[in-house]
Order: sequence, then C-alpha cells, then structure tokens
Amino acid sequence: MAQAKAQPGKFSYASAGTGNLTQLLAELFKARTGTDIVHVPYKSGAEMVTAILSQQVHMAFPDVSIVIPLVREGKLKALGVSSARRHPKLPEVPTMVESGVADFIFPFWAGLVAPAGTPVDIVNRINAAVQDGLRSPQVLETLGKIGAQADPTSAQAFADFIAVETRRWSAVARTAGLSPQ
Repeated sequence: MAQAKAQPGKFSYASAGTGNLTQLLAELFKARTGTDIVHVPYKSGAEMVTAILSQQVHMAFPDVSIVIPLVREGKLKALGVSSARRHPKLPEVPTMVESGVADFIFPFWAGLVAPAGTPVDIVNRINAAVQDGLRSPQVLETLGKIGAQADPTSAQAFADFIAVETRRWSAVARTAGLSPQ
C-alpha cells in the first residue's frame, strides 16, 4: 500500500472482466487505501491468474481457493484474504483487516438461482435438496479441501442476501465510475 501511494498509477491489477467482483474488490481496495492502481481487465479468472504469474500486472483479487496451490508452490505471494478470518488452508496469510484495510470483509460466495416466476413449491423442493446435499459428509469434505464452507439457508434468506450484495456492489461500482454494460 505504501508503494502504491508513493507511486500513483505505477501499479496495476488484473480482473476477470469489467464489472466482475474481482474488479469491484480492487476498486473498493483503492478507495479504502487511497491508492491509484490501474485496472487491466481480462476475459476470465484463468487469464487473470495467468497475468499475475507472468508479471503482466502486480496484483489481483482472485477467489483464494483457485490460487492455493500456486501460493503453496511459491509461484504467487498471498498478501491478504478478504474474509473475516484467516483462510484455513493459508493460516499464515493475514486478513485484509489485519493488514490495515479497515472494514474489508468480503468473502466470495456462490449460490443456486432459478428463473423468476418459478413456482414456490418447486423452489422449496430444490432448496431442500440442495441443503441436504450441502450437509452431506462428502460435500463438506470436498468443500473443506479448498477451504470453502457450506452455509445452507432458505430461498428467501438467500434472495435477501443477494439484494443486500447487489446494493453494496452497485454503490462500489458507482463510486468507481463504472456503468452497466
């Protein structure tokens, strides 16, 4: 952060595409740290990671689970994680908050959605099946291997969560001057 502040515009970050969460996290980082880091968009997470490995860019905010092997092999240096706690597979890597970026807690998440208008009884049946699957020992073990955690919830709670996330990241996009494409 000190180097980026001392040399505005010299450092660059990769994203998995304009408007992608990887860009929004970096833009939020810039806003919270007062740094000027140049955005270099790529077409995918794989291209983004390749750009870091080939030193085309200085940094990125990839999903930690995809870079754990590269960090372990010494090919990438993990500077921080955006979760509230240190990642169980990278306990030596501090959180962003521990590194001095206040209120920077944004874990990656994924979920299952259905088309609008899907009957509630079908949504509830799918949700129940997904929740059962997420509680199975096999799924928990597989998720644990990459340091991910299941958080089964109701369809309504997940919809509410998505609404909150949409408002949060829309505000970051507006602040960064990004517009819908």
